[in-house]
Amino acid sequence: WERLWFLILTFTFFLTVIWFYFWQEVHNDYNEINWFLYNRMGYWSDWSIPILVTTAAGVTYITALLILALCHIAVGQQLNLHWIHKIGLLTTLITTAITMCSVAQLWDDEWDMVAISLQATAPFLHIGALVAVTALSWLISGQFARAERATSQMMLFTAYFAVVIVLYLTPLTIYSPCLMEKKDLGLKPAIIGHRGAPMLAPENTLMSFQKAVEQKVYGVQVDVVIRQGPLSRNEEDGAVCSLSNTCPCSQSEGLNLQFVLEPPEIFFLYKLSYDGVPFLMHDKTLRRTTNVEQLFPELAHEHASMFNWTDLERLNAGEWFLKHDPFWTASSLSASDFLKAANQSVCPLADMLETIKGNATVLLSLQDLPLDHPYYSTSINVTLETVLQSGIPQQAVMWLPNSERRLVQEIAPDFQQTSGIKADAQHLRDGGFQGLNLRYTKVTRDDIREYTAANLSVNLYVVNEPWLYSILWCSGVQSVTSDNSQVLSRMRSPSWLMSPDVYSVIWITADLVSLVVIVGVFIFQKWRLGSIQTYNPEQIMLSAAVHRTPIIAMVKTAINTLKEINSGVDVPDELSLCSENGYANEVITPMDQRDAKLRID
Repeated sequence: WERLWFLILTFTFFLTVIWFYFWQEVHNDYNEINWFLYNRMGYWSDWSIPILVTTAAGVTYITALLILALCHIAVGQQLNLHWIHKIGLLTTLITTAITMCSVAQLWDDEWDMVAISLQATAPFLHIGALVAVTALSWLISGQFARAERATSQMMLFTAYFAVVIVLYLTPLTIYSPCLMEKKDLGLKPAIIGHRGAPMLAPENTLMSFQKAVEQKVYGVQVDVVIRQGPLSRNEEDGAVCSLSNTCPCSQSEGLNLQFVLEPPEIFFLYKLSYDGVPFLMHDKTLRRTTNVEQLFPELAHEHASMFNWTDLERLNAGEWFLKHDPFWTASSLSASDFLKAANQSVCPLADMLETIKGNATVLLSLQDLPLDHPYYSTSINVTLETVLQSGIPQQAVMWLPNSERRLVQEIAPDFQQTSGIKADAQHLRDGGFQGLNLRYTKVTRDDIREYTAANLSVNLYVVNEPWLYSILWCSGVQSVTSDNSQVLSRMRSPSWLMSPDVYSVIWITADLVSLVVIVGVFIFQKWRLGSIQTYNPEQIMLSAAVHRTPIIAMVKTAINTLKEINSGVDVPDELSLCSENGYANEVITPMDQRDAKLRID
C-alpha cells in the first residue's frame, strides 16, 4: 500500500505542476477568461488571482510531501503517510483533475497556448529537468547499491536510465522560431492598441485612444455599436469583435486605426429612439463598463444598440475601471489621470476618429443587429457613410465583414478587404483580400510564411505577454493587437534569440556533464554501500529490543543477590560479585537462568 501511495503522490505532483505551468502561461488571456466568466455568472470578478493562489498552494503542499517521501526512501524507511495527508493528497488530485477537464471543455483554445509557450520555454525547461534527474541519481544509486536481488537492481537501473536517455535526446524534438540566426530575424511586428490602451485608461473611451496615440502605436482597434441607429450589421464571425484587426500590408507611416464594430452588442436601451449615432462598446450590454444599473436598472440587460444617444451620454464609462482594476494598473495612474479616468463617458465613433485622424488604418468588423432594430437592414450603409464622412482615405480602411462585401466594393472600391477566417492563400488572393485578422492560436509559422509569400498581411490578437510577442516576432508576423502596448512598444528585440549551433553546443555539453556526474555517483555509492548489509532502521530497533531482554534479566538477578547479601542471607560463591579480599572478581562465571532460579530459591 505504501508503494501505491507513493505512485499516487508522484502522479499528483506532475499533474499539479502541469496545471500550475498552464495557469502561469495563460496570463496573456486572464482578462479574456474573466470576461467569459462574467458572461456566464453575471458579475465581474478577477478569478485569476484565487485560482493562481490556490494552484500555487497545492503545488507547494504536494512538493513538500514528495520531498519528505524521497527522504524516507533515502534512509530505507517506508513512507507511512498520515491519514490527514492521504485525504489532502486525494483532494488535491481530484480537484486538479476536475479543473483541468473543465478548462479543456470551456476553453479548449487555451490548451493550444501550452504548445505555443513551449516554443519559448522548452530549451530552459530541458536544462532544469536535466538538473533534477541528475540530482536524483544519488537517491537512485543508493537504492541500487542496497538492493539484494539482481532483478531489483536491473529494473531500477533500466527504468532510471531510460528516463535519462529520453531526456538527453529531447532537444532533438524541441522547436522554437527563436532558435535562428540574428540576421534572419524579420521586422518588429506593428502594435495595434486593443480598444485603445486599456491598461492605462478605461477601454473604448476617448482617454484610452488618446493614451494609445501617446504610445505611438501603429493603430487602434475599437468596438463600434449603433445607438438604435448607425452601425454594425454583422461580421461573419462574432469572435472577431472580441479582438482587433490587423493593419495589413499597408506601409503607410504614422498611426493606423483599427476598430471592430459591434452593433447589437453593447448598449442598453432606455428609449427606443433610433437616432443612429455610432458609439464604441464591446459587450452586448452596458452593465460591465458603465453605471447603467444605477441610472437605468430596468434596462440594464437590454442590448446596447437599443439605447438612444441622449441616454448614453449620461452614463459614466470610467468608474468601473478604477473599481475593478482589470489589469492591476489603476494604482499606477497619476492623480490627474485617475481623476480623468473616473469621469469618462461613452465615446462616439466620430470623436474617436477625430482623435486618431492622420495616417490611420481602420479595420472594421461588424456584427448583426437585433432583428427589431430599425437599422437592421441598412447598418452597412450607415457604417460606410460614417467612415467616409470622417475623411479617412479609402485605402486606409480594412473591411472585415463578409456580409454585403460586393456592395462595399462597389461603394468603396479602394477599401482593403480583410478576412477573419483562415483559408488558402491563393483563394484569398483570388477573392481580392489583402490581409487576415486571426487569433494567435489559429496559425503556425508555416501559415505565416505562406501568407507572407502571397503578399497577405497577418494580424494576430490578443498578444499581451512579451514572451508571446517574441515568438510571433521570430515567426514573421506583421502586426499584433495588444492590451499591453506600453510594454511591447519598448521592446527592441525578442526576449531571447539563439542560433541553432549555439543551442546544440549547450545541450550536448549539458548532457555530457550530466552523464559524467551520474556515472560518478553510481560508482561512489556502490563503493560506499557495497560492503554494508542492507538494513532497515525499524528492524534494527526491533532486534535491539529482542536482544535486550536476557541482559535485563541478568541485571535483575544481580540486584536481587546484592539485596540478599545486605540482609545477611548466604550467597553461593558463584553469585558473589566480590572476592573474599574485597576486590571485584575479574571473571564472573555465567550461569543459565534455571540454575540461578534454583539457587536463589
